[in-house]
Amino acid sequence: MKLMTLFTTIALLLILNVGKAQSDKTKTLKVGDTVPDIELVTLDNAPTLLSTSNAGQRLVIIYYRANWCPHCNAHLADLQSYFRQLTKLGYKLIAISTESSTNQKRTKDNSYLTYTLLSDPTMAGINKFGIVNG
Repeated sequence: MKLMTLFTTIALLLILNVGKAQSDKTKTLKVGDTVPDIELVTLDNAPTLLSTSNAGQRLVIIYYRANWCPHCNAHLADLQSYFRQLTKLGYKLIAISTESSTNQKRTKDNSYLTYTLLSDPTMAGINKFGIVNG
């Protein structure tokens, strides 16, 4: 069952190389694509550019709905069980949602997550990643 969950998780993840930003045109990113410049918000409510703060790193990025979603919480907790393996393979795990930093802190604390959570309150990242057109 764990192996099936891992394959499902991997199928949902974007594994990206961080570097120079692509154009502002919305496009679906693929494995190995460069992360676009996206301003996100940390748990401390500070702005951060995804491409700058993670320059030169290989990332596994997921978007999740919010802490009210039981499926998302289960998925985030399951990802925690693979966090060490991903780190050993040289990847940084980042989970992003549109919810506030305060709610993300609750999510992180309630699920005992040790990886990075970031907020995309304006949905700029969702649009640049091609998850939502608009």
